[in-house]
Amino acid sequence: MEHYEELAERFDGEFVAIYQQRVVDHEKDIGSLMKRIRKKYPLGQVLVEFVSKEKLAFII
Repeated sequence: MEHYEELAERFDGEFVAIYQQRVVDHEKDIGSLMKRIRKKYPLGQVLVEFVSKEKLAFII
């Protein structure tokens, strides 16, 4: 993701929603964020990603 470090500085520990190359919303709780995003933007066209200053690894 371009400008990840800038996003992490501003939104550390939050989920960010990106639509048409702009951050359109952010929230610590992904459920709340997704509810708002679904009401405002077309499905499948918004990237939602967790940003953090720390490097994280997920085991799935």
